[in-house]
Amino acid sequence: WDDERYEAALLMGQCYFMSGDVDEALKIYNEAIMEKETYPDAYIQKAMAYLKKEEWEKAFYNFKNSLSQKTPEGSTYYNPMRYTRDVYIGMAMALMQMGKLDEAKVTIAKAYKIDPKNKECQAAAQLITQLWNKNDLARKYFEIARYLKEDGKVKKLLSAVPIELSDNPLILGLRNTFFPPKTWPKKSITVYCGAAVESWSPLSQNEGGIGGSETAVIE
Repeated sequence: WDDERYEAALLMGQCYFMSGDVDEALKIYNEAIMEKETYPDAYIQKAMAYLKKEEWEKAFYNFKNSLSQKTPEGSTYYNPMRYTRDVYIGMAMALMQMGKLDEAKVTIAKAYKIDPKNKECQAAAQLITQLWNKNDLARKYFEIARYLKEDGKVKKLLSAVPIELSDNPLILGLRNTFFPPKTWPKKSITVYCGAAVESWSPLSQNEGGIGGSETAVIE
């Protein structure tokens, strides 16, 4: 029965996903789509796999595609939140990673409206709002800098920027324009760290954990 083959493929894909073989999971999810192209589950699980691979645009595309599909007819039971709230959370996180904070804020609001008591939804909404507020504040600094124009005044403005905005692309662009590049002594080793979702420092190792890449830099 095609519905049973579809559900079996989803379970097989989830087994591969949980064991760390994300690429094989994606192949199985594509087979499931061939069985039931109008069911949303395989698109959702594909999106989760792409989140794992940090391929944000593909994750967003599959989450969005799942919203236009009908809920399974052959399933004995299903969780309606999986097809609405959870999809919007996933879409919002992908948009956030893509730097599209305005769209992420609108999308997470849809999830929050559906289930405001959900802890995952609350955490995602809080994170996205914090990042949006920081980006909005950075935009205001940028507009003021464009208004001031004079090097001396802009440098004074940039010296007053809060530390949590120091890695914002708009602020970095202004610093690169108005401040000379930093030069390092000969035989120095410099480690450049790109933008991260959360702020961190060497102290983070002892304050609730930190990512592997950040740990490598600290060590």
